[in-house]
Amino acid sequence: MFRTKEIIAASKLPPEGVKLSRMIDAVYFLPIAYFGVFATFHMHFDLLAGDWDFWIDWKDRQFWVTVTPIVSVMYPGAI
Repeated sequence: MFRTKEIIAASKLPPEGVKLSRMIDAVYFLPIAYFGVFATFHMHFDLLAGDWDFWIDWKDRQFWVTVTPIVSVMYPGAI
């Protein structure tokens, strides 16, 4: 799956270097993926549930109890 032999031949790295290269890729990828998911969830929630400080309609504040859990569950369901 990872084609390690081809990577070693192309990069002329020792096997330890290939392992270190993959570890560095993971160190960069995981925080970027975490913040990407966090940011898209925040944007999704704000666009669907709305910003309660922006809207001053009484109905928005009345229905936040039902809107918040529904919108929070929709994002993991979409992924």
